[in-house]
Amino acid sequence: MCGNSDSESSAQLAVMDAIVFFIGAVLVSNILLSYVVTLPNHSPESSIVGDTDPAEILRTFLATSLCESVVVDLGQKFYLDDRTTAAESLAIELLALEVGHDLNQFVHLNRLIYDMIRAVCNQAYEPHLLVFDVDDDLSGPVLSIPSAHEATKSAYASSTEIPGSGATVYLAELILYPTLLPELV
Repeated sequence: MCGNSDSESSAQLAVMDAIVFFIGAVLVSNILLSYVVTLPNHSPESSIVGDTDPAEILRTFLATSLCESVVVDLGQKFYLDDRTTAAESLAIELLALEVGHDLNQFVHLNRLIYDMIRAVCNQAYEPHLLVFDVDDDLSGPVLSIPSAHEATKSAYASSTEIPGSGATVYLAELILYPTLLPELV
């Protein structure tokens, strides 16, 4: 029996050594992988994937519901319930602007729309939504949320069409401006 216990204890030590070696190898590989992810030559252009892709953010934003009921007073009150999508609320706002209503009547809705875009956008970028009337030769934005921003080379953009009233077609353009200084990006 004594001879058996020595071989059993040696086997147990070998198993323990293997487990410790395996845990050590996993820790070392995690440390090495974390250094690879944070290499200094990581360019901002390579981060325009996934949650920072302007086309994906615009598509997600337009399909997202307001998640809050909004009342817009245009002489007659319009109730936009929490299931109204951003695309539907923009269409209602564009229709109202088209017939001459004031943009100030949509301050709360536009703030909500901006907060929705911020929620689906990477925090390293400042989103700006511009809506153009395609029939008006894109002369200037009909709607700008939050407000017009001076264009820079380091911005990323995507656009899609939004149907308006009748034959009117609008072009919604999402522009992402980096919030960090170029030296830090």
